[in-house]
Amino acid sequence: MSETFSTILFCTDFSDGAANALKFAVRAALRNNARLFILHVTPEADAQFWKGYIADDSGDLAEKNEHALVTKMRTEYGPSIPPEVNWEPRLDAGSPPDRIAAFVRENAISLVVMGRPRPRFLRSVLFPSVVEKVTRTVECPILIIPETSRR
Repeated sequence: MSETFSTILFCTDFSDGAANALKFAVRAALRNNARLFILHVTPEADAQFWKGYIADDSGDLAEKNEHALVTKMRTEYGPSIPPEVNWEPRLDAGSPPDRIAAFVRENAISLVVMGRPRPRFLRSVLFPSVVEKVTRTVECPILIIPETSRR
């Protein structure tokens, strides 16, 4: 039996590993004629930290940041996504594993695609990665693409 995916979630932190995983998300979207969401979650602590240190506070800082991140997604990822792929950038703030799991539930995601950074032993023992945490909470299939070695 062949699994088909109607909604695919690609999670990004804008790293090289994430950019590598995007290729797989796009191919899966093309093969399945699926809708592709590209999600970036800003950890809430980071988002709160910067709010107090911005000199120009005219206007809505959250709106400015959202516009900048969506623009970054469109300029960095947009050119590599064929026009026949229906894709949409999305942003959220909070605990990345929690917000990704919530997004999966709220949007009936059928496949999650994530890049995995190269493991660093001590760090991985002390601090489980977002990828590890997501695999424990999400019910749909997850495609994890390891970061390629540096050139």
